[in-house]
Amino acid sequence: MKFKKLYHWCMSAHDEVLFRNEEDIRVGVNCYALSLFMTESESYSDAFMSNHIHFMVNTYDIQNFSLIFKSRYSIYFQHKYKRKHLCKEASTFFTEIDGPRHRLAAINYVNRNGLHHGRCSTALGYEHSSVNCFFKSELGKKNVEHTLLQKNEIMGYLPLHSNLPDNYSMDDSGMFTRESFTQISQVELLYGSPRSFLYLINRPSSEKWDQEQNEDNNGKEPITLSHIEQGATDTPIKILLDNEYGRYDKSKMSDMDVCKIIDNAYLSQYHKKSIYQLDMDEKRKIATSLSYEYRVSHSQIKRCLAMMF
Repeated sequence: MKFKKLYHWCMSAHDEVLFRNEEDIRVGVNCYALSLFMTESESYSDAFMSNHIHFMVNTYDIQNFSLIFKSRYSIYFQHKYKRKHLCKEASTFFTEIDGPRHRLAAINYVNRNGLHHGRCSTALGYEHSSVNCFFKSELGKKNVEHTLLQKNEIMGYLPLHSNLPDNYSMDDSGMFTRESFTQISQVELLYGSPRSFLYLINRPSSEKWDQEQNEDNNGKEPITLSHIEQGATDTPIKILLDNEYGRYDKSKMSDMDVCKIIDNAYLSQYHKKSIYQLDMDEKRKIATSLSYEYRVSHSQIKRCLAMMF
């Protein structure tokens, strides 16, 4: 008999952007939710960054889950941006997580991913992750007023012939609600209490995390930020650790901010619908303009224009 196992799963496009705008995020979340359903898997936490994704997935077959998710999102991305094989070329890795303290550490790192990458001053400030699903009522969080869609309306946002799980709900933004597919009660049980959740979600990385995980006595190396981010980003771990102290610069544009400028302001000048239809000379001209007009960094320009493609 096969049993489900919990995995940390990550996919990274490195020098490209996987999610150029909010619609891409919504489709990514929907692909994730449907992939969970198709493989009888469960989500414990997730974080969608511009060029990589982290999932904590409880599943019978992580490779099958990975194949289905990558295939679904790749079809969407190719159709929209005319970029073939993005997800196929993206790097993926996964690690089995065993033991309550290992599980908690891995889930906590995923929930804090927006903070690590400098996208918010606290982990709870990042919207494209599962972090705000937990202990909502105890922490005084009110649900955002979204109208939930009816089944016939939901199907309009999904690929043809998709099966819709009875327990999934979708709001009027066209995205499945995380509360409908995340194992909230299981994760809250690992955190223990709302106070413990707030403490751990704000506690900086330290050797204490490693020592606590060793109490599981499962023979596995402790889960660390270096382990979670291996192969996911080229950002030095020191910078990710520094960001734990909330060194968030509101004036700095995100990758999605830069992508929106490129897609909405520049592509029409070259009569193109996607950055992947630009030639290198056109990309260089856009890069120069972004650098002078918006003070965008060289690495961010290369990523948002896929100049390594």
